[in-house]
Amino acid sequence: MRHAGFVLAGGRSVRMGEDKAGLILRGEPLIRRVAAEVSAAAGETTIIGDPHRYQSAGYPVVADLEPSRGPASGLFTALTITDADWNLVVACDMPEIRRGDLSGLIRQALDCSGGCLAPREANGRVHPLCAVYHRNCLPAVAAALKHKILKMQEIILTLNPVFAAVTDPLPFQNMNTPEDWTRYTHGK
Repeated sequence: MRHAGFVLAGGRSVRMGEDKAGLILRGEPLIRRVAAEVSAAAGETTIIGDPHRYQSAGYPVVADLEPSRGPASGLFTALTITDADWNLVVACDMPEIRRGDLSGLIRQALDCSGGCLAPREANGRVHPLCAVYHRNCLPAVAAALKHKILKMQEIILTLNPVFAAVTDPLPFQNMNTPEDWTRYTHGK
């Protein structure tokens, strides 16, 4: 298999104060909406998170292999269980993400020579939680976890990244706080 999709939902949502994946957007949980977009782009989706919490989302769910270690653990889990060369990894809290954007990332990754392909805004902001990772990145991600390097912005730089220019940053924005969510839902 050339590519697969994963949605990361293993976080504790501390800053949000409630499970971000369960936030309701247009009548459905945010995780279901994000997973549908990832599935449409990648052909399949697995949620990385608590199987008891997310079993009703309608997608396979695999527990984090290194719980409580943040999104780096979710990436590690995805790269450990995948059979695909290229793996689209998306955080569960991106309400504007679209299959077209994700399909474009996958297409670019299939043609790139790096270990991963991540969107990068004109201001230099990189989005490692909406990126495509080659399964050969697993040893470097495992080493980062072993050395307690958990920041995705640091990890991605060790993976021979290729960056995709972002002209519209809105689809790549995530929701971290109640204020983010209020601004997003009331601005719509």
